[in-house]
Amino acid sequence: MQENIAAFGGDPSQVTIFGESAGAGSVSFHLTSPRSYDASPKLFRAAAMESGSPGTPWNAMNMSYVEYRLSLVAEYVGCLNADNTTDVDCLRSKPSEDLYKARSQIEAPFLRWAPAIDGVELTDEPYNLLAQNEIADVPVLFGSNADEGTMFVDLDYDATEAEYESYIIELMGKEIGEKVIVEYPYSYYNEAFENKKGGHGGFWAAARACGDGFFTCPARRTARGFANKSKAYLYFFNHTLDILRLTHDDGVLGLGYQHMGAFHGSELPFVFSLELALVDESEEDLSLAMGKFWSTFAQKTVPSLDDPAVAWDSYSTENDSNMNLATPIDSALFNNEGLKSDKCDFWDTIQVEPWSIFGQI
Repeated sequence: MQENIAAFGGDPSQVTIFGESAGAGSVSFHLTSPRSYDASPKLFRAAAMESGSPGTPWNAMNMSYVEYRLSLVAEYVGCLNADNTTDVDCLRSKPSEDLYKARSQIEAPFLRWAPAIDGVELTDEPYNLLAQNEIADVPVLFGSNADEGTMFVDLDYDATEAEYESYIIELMGKEIGEKVIVEYPYSYYNEAFENKKGGHGGFWAAARACGDGFFTCPARRTARGFANKSKAYLYFFNHTLDILRLTHDDGVLGLGYQHMGAFHGSELPFVFSLELALVDESEEDLSLAMGKFWSTFAQKTVPSLDDPAVAWDSYSTENDSNMNLATPIDSALFNNEGLKSDKCDFWDTIQVEPWSIFGQI
């Protein structure tokens, strides 16, 4: 990028790196890898992330996991030697389709793969490097969606209380799982809450626990880390796509309005103004506002709108501020303070184990 951006009319001194989900994990890698953020000349001056940040527990896997995963793939495609070492030349000779099929055979609660903590490009878990203040000194824009967990929870929509508790214990382990069950009780999520109609308490308790624990609260932790070095702009996307009202939970798409909520990735049509997914004027207005926020951040490292009445406050531990992104924008676009503070205080006491993300070795 540094060598070629000028050919496209770009300025190599004004690069903003940007990613969503796994892409946000890749950006997190750059923000915590000295070989990237301390490079000379400087490789990037700002970073934007959606649904991912250095504080998340799923950004990277240690070498034990990497080597174990490699052996599983090698065994599946016939490239595992008798002494259980991997024949790399054999792997390189295999069609990509075979390697993809091998990957699909690996079972994991959350993710099958992540970048390796190799001791060279990445020296530790990104969340540890964040806690040690070993991070890039650049402005960052990032956040999460209200219902991140709905796409990841492997639990039936009609799960019972017992099924919910069993799922959480299996996912988190007995000690942490029991704490999560107390913090996210089935009874609360089985009643009407927020814009949810009630019922399906097991699914929603699990979805909120995973959404908070794997996305939203790590984002707050990340904001607190970066606020000590540079400017951090935190958001919370809290709008359910209106197009989901045209579907139903048992429909062909399987994407019900009540079932999915503001799900993982549902902010993308707004950032990129994907008009086919935007149903009405209020959604188009939100898309224009988000596009403006993102583009001005890339241009000036400060997200802003033409309307001076809507100023996105940078994060500090004192204001604990995030930009609420929802419709209608004249009343739902505002700096919100103390987002999920009780839940995030809880998750700050929890260390999610690698096997909760990648499975057992």
